[in-house]
Amino acid sequence: MKKIYIFTLALFFLCFYGSSQTTETENFDSYGSDTNISTGTATTSGFWNGASDSSNPGEYPWRVESNNGSNSGSTGPNQAYNGTGYLYAETTNDDTADEFVIESDTFSATSTSMSFYYHMYGATIGTLYVEESTNGGTSWSNLLTISGEQQTDDTDAWIQATSGSGNFSAISSSTNKLRIRYVSGSSYTSDAAIDQIVVTYQSGPSISVGSAITGLNYASGSGPSTSQSSTVSGSSLEADITLTAPTNFEISTDNSSFANSATLSHSGGTV
Repeated sequence: MKKIYIFTLALFFLCFYGSSQTTETENFDSYGSDTNISTGTATTSGFWNGASDSSNPGEYPWRVESNNGSNSGSTGPNQAYNGTGYLYAETTNDDTADEFVIESDTFSATSTSMSFYYHMYGATIGTLYVEESTNGGTSWSNLLTISGEQQTDDTDAWIQATSGSGNFSAISSSTNKLRIRYVSGSSYTSDAAIDQIVVTYQSGPSISVGSAITGLNYASGSGPSTSQSSTVSGSSLEADITLTAPTNFEISTDNSSFANSATLSHSGGTV
């Protein structure tokens, strides 16, 4: 008597994958006057939102400098990276180590990239952070830290930072929210500025499979084997999932009717 040993049942998936790419750009050029981006205030792109306010101890809002306006002497840029507007931390009236924060909207993505330009001129420039969250902002992980003066004159060129390059870590595939946070220095000469923020993210279907199926051994001529079960789930689907069993195996979704393949119909993109 010959035994056939099958240790793992592999399932083959057929699903029509489609992905979409979204690019969110904020250049701060559409403002006609200087504007505080306080908690709850969205930028004109609608993707970035203020998350700090002078009414809260230890916080201060980012401010849009419109029409290439100037900052305090000996700090900040003399003009935008391009266009006429940029975001900056006005530190004349804040306390040392105040936080200036903007956060993105929550988004769904399988991959995300980000770039922006920064200008950090001033003798007491603080520290700029870029951070990511995988839980909608409940907790944050650092992607980039820039500390101290990076330019030596207000006319010096802006510097670009790009995720996945240099000290700017690649953004996690499970990230669903980003923020830029600046912690000010010890005096008014710590006006950091940012401009031309570009976030691009891909979204598309995701399929997860449970534990491998094992223990399907049986003696030749005495099959079929006892059935075993696993799970399949999907999200952001654009079509049903088709499962196809290998040769000499069958598959079922109810442990009653078995066939060579089975289709899992999605509802609202979810199985």
